[in-house]
Parts: sequence; structure tokens; C-alpha cells
Amino acid sequence: MKIIHITIIWYRAAINGDVPDKICPVIIPGSETSPTAKSELIIGIKDASNDLSRPTYLKKYIKHKKFYQLSGEDATQLAFLAQGGDGVISVTANIAPKKVSDLHKSWFAGDILKAMKIDTELFSLNNALFLEANPCPVKYAAFKLGICNYELRLPLCKILEKNELIVDNVLKDLNITFD
Repeated sequence: MKIIHITIIWYRAAINGDVPDKICPVIIPGSETSPTAKSELIIGIKDASNDLSRPTYLKKYIKHKKFYQLSGEDATQLAFLAQGGDGVISVTANIAPKKVSDLHKSWFAGDILKAMKIDTELFSLNNALFLEANPCPVKYAAFKLGICNYELRLPLCKILEKNELIVDNVLKDLNITFD
């Protein structure tokens, strides 16, 4: 119900034409009196804006409740944590769940160097999985690992052969397997 409430607020703003280029002012508070800050029903946000200042900004205005901030951008998840984020809703974790989990465990355990090492290891995979529109590259990677078939429904289509080779090489270089 809480996530649906966020969705409803987002669509109301979009229908009213209140959505600027980067953010939705109904969800992102500008003061302690904004709907996000006041409502006990809104408990968090998935932020794929790539604005790494947002976690700090939100913490400034939402102090009276725990407000979860999850990155929706795999390539910047560690930087998002460093700015005060709480986690990630990850595409990469579908292919390398242990690595993404270990990154977060290391970060929250205070082992920043280990988290940075894992983040560096994931760099090429994060990029490969977004060479084309999501979820096509991740579906291909999952297929190559034997997790699923490679059937896509329209309007989705298979990724370009040159991008298949990139994904194949990244999976091989990182020694990612599905056991």
C-alpha cells in the first residue's frame, strides 16, 4: 500500500503537468511541510535520477521518520550509499547477486576498501547490462548463465550481436556462473 501511494502521487503530478525535467516535486520534498515529509504512508523512494546529492538533501528535510532511499542506478550504488543512501534496487543483482550483496554487506560493516574493490569489479557488468534498453541485456546474460530462455515479447527485441559479445566477455572475465 505504501509503494502504491507513492505511485499515485507520482501519477497525479504527471497528469497535472507538475513534473520538471529531473524530479517530481510532490515526491521530493522542498521543506518539512511537503507531502513526502509529512505523510507516514510514504516510507521511501527508489531514486534513479543519478543525482548523488539527493540522499543528503532528503535527510535534511525528513528527520522525524525513517525514510528509505534506494538507488535505482547500479553504476552509482556505492556513491549513493556514501551520500546516505540505504541500498539499491538492482538490475546487476539478477546476474551477480552475491557480489552486489557483498558490496552492501562490506559497506555497512565499515569495510569501505572491500566495498570499493567489489564496486570496481562490477563496473564493466553494470555498464554491459545497460548497453541497450533494460531488460534486454540482463535477459541475455541470464540466458547465457542458464537461468532462463532468451524469449522476448514485443516491443522488446534481442540485443545486437556486438553487445552479446560484450556481455559474454564480461561474464567470462568476472567468472560469473549460476550454480
